[in-house]
Amino acid sequence: MAQGNEKIRILLAPAEPDLSRRVEQLLQKDGRFTVVGSTTNGEQAWQMFQQYQPALTVLDSELPYLDGLVLSARIRAEKGREAGILLISSFMGAQIFGECELLKIDALMRKPLRPAALYERICLLEKCMRQEDAFRQRVAQILREIGMAEGTKGYQYTLWVICYYRKVRGAGITKEIYPIVAKELNTEQNKVERNMRYAISRVWEQCDPKILEKYFGPERVKQCKSIGNRAFCAALINYLKQEEKLW
Repeated sequence: MAQGNEKIRILLAPAEPDLSRRVEQLLQKDGRFTVVGSTTNGEQAWQMFQQYQPALTVLDSELPYLDGLVLSARIRAEKGREAGILLISSFMGAQIFGECELLKIDALMRKPLRPAALYERICLLEKCMRQEDAFRQRVAQILREIGMAEGTKGYQYTLWVICYYRKVRGAGITKEIYPIVAKELNTEQNKVERNMRYAISRVWEQCDPKILEKYFGPERVKQCKSIGNRAFCAALINYLKQEEKLW
């Protein structure tokens, strides 16, 4: 993920060479992007992804040797949701929609499409990626401010849960968010919940009440001897919604 003014690293792998070439030209003129590789071969796309670790990969469902959906599955297995994926396809229907949902594809576009349209969608994804990264950085800053030790599992799990809780609006933290984070971090759901609960309880016991009041409100801090994981996450998200307008 790009930090601040760092350029977004992009790998282009449409099946049509002309589309790839023309989109690359548009991206090269835009100071926000760096094209780290371009290919129309699925196997080469996978090798380039492993070599260059792009923030965003444009794939085609009809790539030879390895199609875009197989590549997407490999990317998700290796990088989780950290790597963005834009898939283009001439096939639209329940099957591909279901596969894209399963693989958490960030954007799906139907072929044929104009290079300018693909470029515009890449620009939109870039904006979303930077907003998401800004949100994560601000959450991390707050967790450190309230005394959650950065190197602990509790800190790591709390950061991930808050970011997913914000992204998947209306999701249940126990049945939906914990399993997602556990899978992303290769751990068990009960360990996510338990380490979070311990880290949050330590913060509530040891942090300066004035600092806690800033984020959780004076009434809750004065009346509650403890706070649950869900309430903790929801309170920070509500605070940031008002503070940063990052939605």
